[in-house]
Amino acid sequence: PDLPPPLAPGISMPGPAATLTPVPAAMPPAQPRTPGKPPRPSAFHGLAEERVIREIIYAMQGINGHYVKLREDTGRYEIDPSVAVGRAVRVLTSRICDLGLYFKIVEKAAEAHFEKSPLTRQALGAALRRHLQEYYRLIALLDAAQADGLTLRRLLVWTADALDAFRMLAAVADATQELTGGVLLSALWQLSRRGDAGPEAALQGLVQAVLQPLLAMIDAWMTDGRLQDPYHEFFVLCDPTVPLKDLWTKMYTLDPQMVPCFMPMPVAMKVLRTGKSVNFIRQCCEETDWILPPKDGEDTSRPVAVSSVANLENAVDLAWRRTSKQLVSLLMDKYKTLDHALAIRRYLLLAQGDFVQCLIDLATKELSQDAGEVYRHNMISLVDHAVRQSNAQYHDTEMLERLDVKILTPSQGEVGWDVFQLDYAVTPPIDVVFTPDAMRQYHRAFSFLWRLRRVSHSLSQCWGDQVAFNHQLRRQSISVRQMGTIQMTLHSCYLLRNEMLHWIQNLQSYVLYEVLEHSWQGFTSSSFVDLDAIVASHEVYLTRLQEGAFLTPKRSLLLAAIHRLLDLVMTFVATQENIHASITAEHMAPAGSGVFDTDRATLLERYSIDQLSSAFTQQIGELLLALDAVTPGHGPELRYLSCRLDYNEFYSVTASRRRRRTRMSRPPPATE
Repeated sequence: PDLPPPLAPGISMPGPAATLTPVPAAMPPAQPRTPGKPPRPSAFHGLAEERVIREIIYAMQGINGHYVKLREDTGRYEIDPSVAVGRAVRVLTSRICDLGLYFKIVEKAAEAHFEKSPLTRQALGAALRRHLQEYYRLIALLDAAQADGLTLRRLLVWTADALDAFRMLAAVADATQELTGGVLLSALWQLSRRGDAGPEAALQGLVQAVLQPLLAMIDAWMTDGRLQDPYHEFFVLCDPTVPLKDLWTKMYTLDPQMVPCFMPMPVAMKVLRTGKSVNFIRQCCEETDWILPPKDGEDTSRPVAVSSVANLENAVDLAWRRTSKQLVSLLMDKYKTLDHALAIRRYLLLAQGDFVQCLIDLATKELSQDAGEVYRHNMISLVDHAVRQSNAQYHDTEMLERLDVKILTPSQGEVGWDVFQLDYAVTPPIDVVFTPDAMRQYHRAFSFLWRLRRVSHSLSQCWGDQVAFNHQLRRQSISVRQMGTIQMTLHSCYLLRNEMLHWIQNLQSYVLYEVLEHSWQGFTSSSFVDLDAIVASHEVYLTRLQEGAFLTPKRSLLLAAIHRLLDLVMTFVATQENIHASITAEHMAPAGSGVFDTDRATLLERYSIDQLSSAFTQQIGELLLALDAVTPGHGPELRYLSCRLDYNEFYSVTASRRRRRTRMSRPPPATE
């Protein structure tokens, strides 16, 4: 039967055609046979070679011929077994006709990528169609060459490159059927790394074609902060349900699976941060008209141009640096992030000493009441008075307006000291640095430091009470024996107060200078290259602060020992007040003569300081043991604190003696 004519190259695709294999404009004519030389024995056995070649060209287009057909059992194009031809002809025919199998696979893949497909798959389909154009051109040239005596062997040579290329294209079509975005690019990139120059060049063309939609997404994201990703192919994800205040931390994330394998993860992170910075500047910093400024000599319409894999890293780094510089400048200059951090340090971390002292002096009476009787408006008034009476009045007005007061929910038995907290109002955009979790850490540090200052202030008041009471006692008419007993008790109070003051002062010095000051210097000396660097440096600052102030779970034993010592100090202060009150009451007893009643002289023994002194020494010893247990892996700061607390090894020797007495007092083990 008559067969249809070969398919002519009638498909036109937009854009430049990518060359699959170099095809000559016309096939060279067949060389004439040398006169006088006998012809070689034919392997076609009567079947015209021209007929076989014509059907091979049909098979290369996926069309069955009369003799060359697609066999269902083998899945290949072969000459009909009933036709008597040589084995070499059958092998060469099947090898060349494999192009038809690969052609059908590639054609099906190219037709499947229509407009509603993902952008990367559309780009892959367009690239495959350009290769099909070149293939149709090859078919037309082969058809024209039949008139010039095209032979089967010459046909095999002229189609060898196309066979290799379409074999690879068919493998690509099968391997990337369900892939999109960065996953598709990664698969193409890995397939192109085979070392075969011909197919590798074709695959590199596919990679470049599929890369263009991704580069356009990167360009739009880094320049305008827009996600042009209708089919979810980009490695940057957006959650539109996240509120604006969480734009930097939660709204935009990175999908590692969609990052192409040839793009290093740090580069992908820079792409993410650049787009986030653009959106943060426009939406959170109220710079809605800001655009990425072009570098000197660049096209102002496109300050960032990502056109290929070669310039990808440099273009991303350039855009990241310029955008981050603008964002850091806004946060530091316009919104005064470091000034706010300094204000929090001054007020919440009690670094402004004169303000803290004025506040304690003014609020002592109010905070000594039951927690339920302390009101926020009263404490705000006292804080304002403390500001006006200290150097804090010369600080920035904006910072002072943010200073506030919090009254915690009281528990049974608590007083005002336990529920009072200073607060600092944080507003966007600086809340990306001073997050709610960071402010909770500041409040926890304030509670600890506030208690240290309260105990230190109580010991200072205790010393004033001791001096005033001693002067008052000298004006009384008291017998020498009774005065000796009183002086011994008061002297014990003096000694214990000095011991406690030595401990609290060294602890405060360690926290304020070795911890707070050192952490602050590390924070302010950091290199703020972008917003993530600011947030990370602030988190490191808070971590050092929490660890140095014993507020982490790993140092809970140290914190518990310190709180027990603070409780002992407050117990001592209350005990001394009771001693003074008892002596005054005894002196004011209605005896008529103004002297002590000797029968009631034993009243002073109830307020013996010896037990408190012994308990305090024991607790100091336990604190030193806990410090020694933590010190080996945590630097010299804790060793320095331990040395300052026990500079003459008094507590170490006392603890050693106590342990020795404990071992000696144990009964000997029973013997059989």
